[in-house]
Amino acid sequence: MSEGRAYRDVDVIIPVYRDVDVTRRCIASVLASDLGSWVNIVVIDDSSPDENVRGYCDSLRGQARLTVLRNTENKGFVATVNIGMQLNRSHDVLLLNSDTEVADDWLARLQACAYRKPRTGTVTPFSNNATICSYPKFVESNELPAGYDVTRLHQCFATANEGLQHALPTAVGFCMYIRRDCLAEVGYFDEASFGKGYGEECDFSMRASAEGWTNQLATDVFVYHEGGVSFGEETQTRKIAAEAAMLRKHPNYTKQITDFIARDPLQSYRKAVDEIRERGSDGLVKVAVCLAAYNGMRWIPELVASVLAQTGVSVFLFISVDESTDNTAAWAQQQASKFSNVTLLPERKETASSSHNFFRLCRDVNFVAFDYVAFADQDDNWLPNRLVRAVIKLKETNCEGYSSNVIATWESTGKTSLIDKAQPQVAWDFLFESPGPGCTFVFTQALALELQLFLEKNKIITSRINSHDWFVYAYARTKGYKWHIDSQATVLYRQHDHNVFGANRGLRAWIQRWEAIKDQSWITQISYIIEALDLNEAPFVKRWYPFSRRGFLYLASHARQCRRRRRDKILFSVISLYWAIRGKS
Repeated sequence: MSEGRAYRDVDVIIPVYRDVDVTRRCIASVLASDLGSWVNIVVIDDSSPDENVRGYCDSLRGQARLTVLRNTENKGFVATVNIGMQLNRSHDVLLLNSDTEVADDWLARLQACAYRKPRTGTVTPFSNNATICSYPKFVESNELPAGYDVTRLHQCFATANEGLQHALPTAVGFCMYIRRDCLAEVGYFDEASFGKGYGEECDFSMRASAEGWTNQLATDVFVYHEGGVSFGEETQTRKIAAEAAMLRKHPNYTKQITDFIARDPLQSYRKAVDEIRERGSDGLVKVAVCLAAYNGMRWIPELVASVLAQTGVSVFLFISVDESTDNTAAWAQQQASKFSNVTLLPERKETASSSHNFFRLCRDVNFVAFDYVAFADQDDNWLPNRLVRAVIKLKETNCEGYSSNVIATWESTGKTSLIDKAQPQVAWDFLFESPGPGCTFVFTQALALELQLFLEKNKIITSRINSHDWFVYAYARTKGYKWHIDSQATVLYRQHDHNVFGANRGLRAWIQRWEAIKDQSWITQISYIIEALDLNEAPFVKRWYPFSRRGFLYLASHARQCRRRRRDKILFSVISLYWAIRGKS
């Protein structure tokens, strides 16, 4: 390993045989890409019959960190690669076909993927022509999308899938990174079984898997592959022979590949790149809207229509459905089939836990491809400029989180009422209240990605929290993110018997609040948030937590730091005094 580096040096091995123009483009792209001093390029002329290829290889001799070898006779791809892999036995290797083109930091990203997990043996990038790693169409040979060169498309993958990877049943040999410790344990390619080429990388991958190594796709890398250049007319014959050899050595190989193709677990990564490209065409910011649904057929069509009708932004709707007894899941699947910007996540086998459903969305949706993330409740109706207004306000105020007032509507009477949550924020309000209904939340990608990582790492403790909007606000404020509460209403907030949380108006709302006070549920939720966010040692919190009579007295005298609205400060003091007198059970 190079001094100061955690990874090994790398030999990029490029066997060449025919088509000098294609070969020249490949090697030129490698030399023009971002290569560190830890990279060596090994070009091996496999006794090419083309004098132009031989002449080009000779012209490369003497260039810094570039080694040129020539076989005295044609040995074929497998034997030639094995020669290259044994040249520097302390180096990792990157096998690169001569009909490929690379760009920017392709190799650094492949290496990062190789060392992100301890038993990664091989790494393959996305490509236009790489069977299970093909883009834009899966398991097909594609042309580059119109208007895109290799550099631009690689940048799309790097942006959409930054730092992400996915396990593969096999590497794809056009561009294959192999860690030296895996190579030392598994051995070199099987020359006897695979002759001059095709199938050798699949055999190696299966042998590596049998030894406990994994094959990974670096989803943030794209490498162009023309395909079929070296073998020309022999391509199909060699494929047939390779398939026969694989069946002899690995009888379960075909089933693993067909199962992988049937599942297509790489779809979300390709779709993330599609979305990046779509944004480039219209110039609009992209918003991922997360919708948690359950038995929603009475209202959800109206809500979804209002989401998809948003102006001034590109909307991508992600729906997660709790196990329902109506047609919600089937209807959502129809929308996902009808609209390319609607995705239905696999159905949750749980019922009526909207907060946990929202947490699931925050964990499972790939936010890397989006500028902003928004929440949506199935029974609301969005005003047409809701999202673009939120984006504008976030930019104007330099905030990362946004919520707004809403207009409560009662479908039984037609009555409407403004729900005003836009009072000035105070130091610790986030521990005691939400900044507004979660259906108005919009937050930046930076906040979304940090929240996503937190929720993934803290599934157990956050599973006890029953108010996703309250928690998201508390998380944002605790981590130093600024939040804007908009005084303008952006959502029609439907009130009905099935609301989990309503408008908090009238006698019924006061009764519900009193019941919550008596059963201490609000105290419990505050405790869970404090524990989840590790706020136990905060000076203000230590004065009253864990809750005690003295602690409640302290809260009663500091209500101005705990609630925003004057009326709520008074009520908070009264409630705290009640518990100071009674004592928490």
